[in-house]
Amino acid sequence: MSTVKTRIDSRIVLRFLRKKFDASLHTLTLLKGGELSEAFSVIGKGNRNLIVRVNNNSESFAKDLFAYEHFRSANIPIPEVLFMEAMQNMFMCVTERAEGQTVDCLEHDEQIWFLPKMFDCLDKIQTSDITLSTGFGRWNAQGNGMFRTWKDAMLNILERTIVNADWFTWEELFENTSMEREMYVRIVEKIQTLSQALPEKRSLIHGDFGYGNLVVSGGQITAVIDWGEAAYGDPLYDIAWLDFHAEGIPFAREYAKHRPEENFHERVLCYKLCIGLGCLGFCAKAEKMEEYTTTKEKIIQLLTVPPIL
Repeated sequence: MSTVKTRIDSRIVLRFLRKKFDASLHTLTLLKGGELSEAFSVIGKGNRNLIVRVNNNSESFAKDLFAYEHFRSANIPIPEVLFMEAMQNMFMCVTERAEGQTVDCLEHDEQIWFLPKMFDCLDKIQTSDITLSTGFGRWNAQGNGMFRTWKDAMLNILERTIVNADWFTWEELFENTSMEREMYVRIVEKIQTLSQALPEKRSLIHGDFGYGNLVVSGGQITAVIDWGEAAYGDPLYDIAWLDFHAEGIPFAREYAKHRPEENFHERVLCYKLCIGLGCLGFCAKAEKMEEYTTTKEKIIQLLTVPPIL
């Protein structure tokens, strides 16, 4: 069980929301999944289906609201944020529940069928208007990136990593968790070499696209949810994220067939190693040792036998 995921009694959640949001709420049901937030489904006034999330940090909810207000369109369906408020040392967020199921619930063949639609959706995300914002990398609740360049944003992972909006240096993780210094050094050396190929592109990046954050129904994408990892930079980062977490689906290879990019292999591999390093830090901090071992094995394969895309 993760030591960083928010836990809360459902009765407390329902009591608070009935008082602050909608007195008619009923049938609150705990949902599976989610690395950081506790999530529930609930029925509101007029039999409206809603999602409730609880987290000890408000940043991801604020970013959901910013994404809804600035990037939502017919091609990027983002659920409306209806309520957001602090409760003691926690934060609650209520959104509309999109019709359908997440991509990770589909059969393998169904996921393959959705690939063109997923790529089309990413194209729309990547061409969103971000001219009123500034910076690169992970953006804040006001929509501004934290870094001066994209390369700075990527190489920040060499100094520290983030777990639920809290930053930790690698020295802290070496000292207080099972994170291995030798593994870190191997990954960092490869990232530094590959980073020479990174472009200074500035597009909208979801940062956690697909799987549990893409809702589909009737052959269509009905919602792109959870914008807590969203950033500005090279759009190939989203492809690398998909490919790193893929289970038998060659996302990067399929994407490259129709959307050739300069230094595609080097960029994707660099991002996958950055993602993998961040995952190792998260798993070590959360004491998710089975996932830590699986992630480590995946990274070793990337380091020793880079895949041909």
